[in-house]
Amino acid sequence: MMTHDDLFNINANIVKKLVEVVVDNCHKALIHIISNSIFSVTTLDVGRANTFVAQEKNLKPINVDFPRKSLINLTDEEVENLTVKIQNVGAEVVEENDGAGSATLFMGYATIRFIESSLWALDGDGYGDVYECSYVEFDLIELTFFA
Repeated sequence: MMTHDDLFNINANIVKKLVEVVVDNCHKALIHIISNSIFSVTTLDVGRANTFVAQEKNLKPINVDFPRKSLINLTDEEVENLTVKIQNVGAEVVEENDGAGSATLFMGYATIRFIESSLWALDGDGYGDVYECSYVEFDLIELTFFA
C-alpha cells in the first residue's frame, strides 16, 4: 500500500515535469495544482465541513460558510466528531467501494471552486472578498503554520 509520502513524491514529480513544460512554452500561464493534501486545510476540507455542518444543523449547505463566517454554535463534541468525519471521509468512500473508487465528487467541487476563486481574484471587480483556506508554513513567530 502506498504511503502519503509515496503519493506526495509521485505527484510532486508529475507537477515538476508539467511546470517545466509550461515555463518553457507559456511562461505567463496560471497553473492550478490540484492534489491530495497531506496535512493542510484545503478547499476540499472546507467544502466537506460546510456540508457536514449543514447536515448536523439542518441547514442548506449553500448557506454555510464554515469556518470563515461561522455563526453556528457547535459544541466541543460536535467539533470533535465533525473533525474526525472530515479527516476520514475520503478513506470511508474508498472502503465502501471495496478500494475501487475515490471521493471524486468533492474533488471536482473543490477544483471548480479553486479555479473560480482564482478568476474572481484576477478580475478584482464586483465579487467581494475572494478567499480560500489553507495552512502555510510560517516561521516569523512561534507558530509553525498560519491559516
